[in-house]
Order: sequence, then structure tokens, then C-alpha cells
Amino acid sequence: MAGTTIETTGSMKKSATQPKQWATRDQKLGVSGDLGEANDINEKIWKLWHEGQNHRAEGLAIISSGVDPLLKAKSAIQRSDFDTAEKILTQLEEEIEPTPEKAEILLEKARVEFGRGHWGLSNQICDAAFAFDPFPVTRLSLWQLMSVNHFELGDFAASYQVFSKAQMVAEIYPHTPSAGYLEVLDVKLSARLKGMKTAREKLNHGWEGIKGQKHVYPDVFLAYLRAELDLARAERSDHKRWALATYLVSYALGDEVYKGLSLIDLVSSCCLNASNPFHDELQFLCSKYERVKAVFDHVRSSGATDVSTTAHDIREFRKVNDPEEVFCEVGASDIDKVLLVDQRILVQLEPFQLATIKLTPKMQLGMSTLRERCGVKKSSFFKSVWGEQKYASHLHDNLIYNLLSQMKKVVQSDLTIENGHISPKGLLVL
Repeated sequence: MAGTTIETTGSMKKSATQPKQWATRDQKLGVSGDLGEANDINEKIWKLWHEGQNHRAEGLAIISSGVDPLLKAKSAIQRSDFDTAEKILTQLEEEIEPTPEKAEILLEKARVEFGRGHWGLSNQICDAAFAFDPFPVTRLSLWQLMSVNHFELGDFAASYQVFSKAQMVAEIYPHTPSAGYLEVLDVKLSARLKGMKTAREKLNHGWEGIKGQKHVYPDVFLAYLRAELDLARAERSDHKRWALATYLVSYALGDEVYKGLSLIDLVSSCCLNASNPFHDELQFLCSKYERVKAVFDHVRSSGATDVSTTAHDIREFRKVNDPEEVFCEVGASDIDKVLLVDQRILVQLEPFQLATIKLTPKMQLGMSTLRERCGVKKSSFFKSVWGEQKYASHLHDNLIYNLLSQMKKVVQSDLTIENGHISPKGLLVL
């Protein structure tokens, strides 16, 4: 997948309703502002991606006859419009000479088949691309994609073998999107080949790297969210919050396929019936995208054997975890921010921006307590932050209110108290 780059310097844009503390966050990882001048339509599209204008649908608005065809195909792939991308790429393949540029076209064709869930065919196209002496970064992307394909096919040994080749090139080009995806793949492979402890250590190290980068690719950030989802599922722990986060970020980035895959995790955490809040949307995406439909069909069919790793893991999770009847008001429409407490990263969804934040130890304990969206009792909140001492409303409520006030200034979201329960409003806490 091609990625959008977002800046990590300066302060987030403030609205008139935002208090001054919004500008005191440690480091901005996302920005969305004016595009500025561009010499031609191709430069404008590149600038749109590079500067972090993050709804991929915005790219569609400026597509015209003057756009470079390969750029137009990449934009279509980003929006999961695989049929349009395939038509453009097939025409380009027929027109271009057998040069390294042809390998780039084949790379995008392989990404089309990856997006459709045709892992084997995607690998065949990647193999064909190597005949045209691809550029080093293209070679890195080809190996990274092939490794992911092998992973989804369940051949982890082959995936690791190709991963090792890609890793050598990634050391030379560490700031490319493919290098970022490769780090995420390392986490997933480690979970299968080296154990969960190693995988978790690698993922935590990767998050630190994300925070230290000058530029963060939103697609790579989404891949890290999906890695958290993958590990939570593999650990057989509650992964609904990570699934909801990947759904929200996929929606913000306009990635329909990954939005659908996130919905499968959400729906599979609950009873598979029409009353599920995400059921209709998932059915629509299944009708639109072959890969989403295949994964969902395989999750529901216990007899299917030739399934992707993603489908297999979701199905195995359902075997040992009873689906919940109630999904605790997980409606996504009221969420405008996502907070990763342990990583201290705040995500603003519209416009899409990332920022690191500073949390005191008590603030971090308090935010961790609010991971349950249904709310937490004041007494439980107090115990989590201040320890085992007995909670007394007349003695301790001021402590709670003061801490909530500090937390609200940092995350720019309401933390309300209703019927003795504290809950975040418009904020998903992970």
C-alpha cells in the first residue's frame, strides 16, 4: 500500500473552543493545512499525500486527464478501487518498455491482487517483476508484499525467508513505507515463530520508533493498530477496542477494505445477527470487496480449510470466546478521537492528525481506567489511581475532579460523571 506522509513538527491547529493547553502537547505527529501552490496536477496530488491531507477521497476530487496514470492507479488502490487501478495498469504494462519502470507497474498490479485477497497470484506477479531489474526501493516493496502474501497463506517459514531479504534492503532505506510495513510484519511473524513475549517487545519498540519519526505514514500507523489487534486476538484477549480503533482510522483514511476487515473483528466479537450495530455496513462491504467477503465467509464456515491467516485467527478466537450479546454502546459516530494510553499517542480523526502527549503517572492510571467505554464507578477510578485506601465521596471527589480536569485539557475531550460513573465522551481509550 502506498502511504501518505504526515508531519511531526509544530502544534495542532486549534479551534476557537480549544483551550490553550492543546498547544502544550509534547510533539505533533499529524497536521492538516492548506496545500499551497503546486506547479501541476501531479505535484498537487503528491503534495496532498505528503502534507497529510488525509481523506483519500480528497485525492479523487482532483483527479483529471492531466494526472500521471501510475499516480492515478496508486490513488485508486488507496481507495480500494481495484477495478479502475487494474485497467490503468494493464494499459501501462502494454505501453511501457521492459525497464525497471515496468517492475513498478507490476508491483502495483500485485498490490491490486493483494487487495482482492489473491495471495498466490500477487506473488506470481511479484516474481515476474524481478525480471525487469527493479530499483532497490521497488525490490524492497516486492519482497515485503511477497512476505505478507506468504503470511496470509499460512506459510510462515516462506514468509520469514522473504522477509529476511527485504530486511537487508530496509536497513538502507529505513524511512520508506515498505520498511514500516516490514516492522509490523516482523511483529506478526514473531508471534507465530518466536513467541508472544518477543512479538510484544518488537511492537512496543516499533511504537517508540513511530513517535521518534519526523514523518509518519498514516497507512503505517494503521498497520501498527492492526498489529495490536492481531496480537490481542492471538492472545485470546478482548480485542474489540483495537478493532474499533482500526475501523475508525480506516474510515478516516478512506481505506474500505481494511474498514471491512475491522468490521469482521467487531461483528465476530458479538452475536452474528442483524441487531449488531455494524452488521449492515459489513454486508455492504462484503458485496463490494471480494477479500472482505472471503474472510467473513471463512470466519463463519467451520468446514473451510483453505483460509487466510486472518480468517483462521478470527475463527479460532471465536472457538474459545463466547460472542457477547451486548456490545456496550460502541457506536462509532460519536467518536472523534482515539487515545493510545501506553503509547501516549492521541489521534484526531477529522481532520486526521496524530500527536504525542504528556501524561503524569496519575493521569496515565486514570486514562487506563477509562478504557471501558461503558464507564467506570468513581470508587473504582479512585482505587485505580490512588491505591487501596477506602473511597469516601466527601473526602475524595475533589481529587477526582481535579485529575479529570487535567486529563480533559490534554486529550481535549469531555470526561463526564453521570450516576456515579466516569466515562469519556467522543474519545476511544486504548
